[in-house]
Amino acid sequence: MHTPDGFITSWICVITLLFSLGLIVYSAIRLQKTMTKENAYLMSGLAAAIFAFQMLNFSIGGGTSGHLIGAALVAILLGPEAAVLVLSAVLLVQTLIFADGGLLAIGVNIFIMGVVASYAAHYAHQLLRKRLPILSGMFASVISVVVAAFTLSLLLGVSKTVPFGAVIPAMVITHFFVGLGEGLITGALLFSIKQSKQLLLTGQQNNSLVRNVLFSTLGSYAIMAVALPFASTHPDGLASVAINLGFFGRGVELFMISPFANYEILGNGSYLFVLGSCLMGMLLTFGLSYVVTKKLIPTQA
Repeated sequence: MHTPDGFITSWICVITLLFSLGLIVYSAIRLQKTMTKENAYLMSGLAAAIFAFQMLNFSIGGGTSGHLIGAALVAILLGPEAAVLVLSAVLLVQTLIFADGGLLAIGVNIFIMGVVASYAAHYAHQLLRKRLPILSGMFASVISVVVAAFTLSLLLGVSKTVPFGAVIPAMVITHFFVGLGEGLITGALLFSIKQSKQLLLTGQQNNSLVRNVLFSTLGSYAIMAVALPFASTHPDGLASVAINLGFFGRGVELFMISPFANYEILGNGSYLFVLGSCLMGMLLTFGLSYVVTKKLIPTQA
């Protein structure tokens, strides 16, 4: 759902950027009260893992694919404020280094996938989390994707890129199926890391925590490496809707020279080079997230 430049009018890009920056600052202030080294490592590891998983598109049929957003996963595990910071780190690296998403539209992408998806997942999760924690996480994931898609539809309509009556049903229906995929992935991840998260947050020593986060992050990279040859090459939900409704050509590319565009290295998109891009992106995302979250740790923590 990475929005390229040209889809959203400039004044909306500016407003969403300012609003997103405000939410990032707000989230940082909220997290500063409770941030620990454990949570800093966890957020950084999740950011790196989400970067890797977002490179894997899965088919939803009809020549369309989708990929994990990851906001629901972080919001469920660590809260919506943590999800805002984690997704912001992921999206910044994707945009600035790999030209994935528009440079002027960075505020739109952070707002849609970092803010809207995170808070939609958080509130949806509250409905069932006590009785059905895993199913609640899956439900929250679907809701997060659909609400994010609906919100982006409104921005596209306000931008007069495409009529509301055409884009809203197309985006919501398409991303409902993307959300189902995200729900299954999130449910599997929640099931597998629930116990380990409890252990990590209840008194393990720092060295043990670092080792667990390292192994989990490397595990994410290994999954990406194994799954990459089977990933769908079809356009994602937003691109597919744009093609079908005739506004795909409005996208513009501001990165005239980007050696890592499309997760390639100097234009080479072979398997090993994409793996290299993934590793570089994971390291950059982990580093950015850790630098930010470490600054939020109270001096007495």
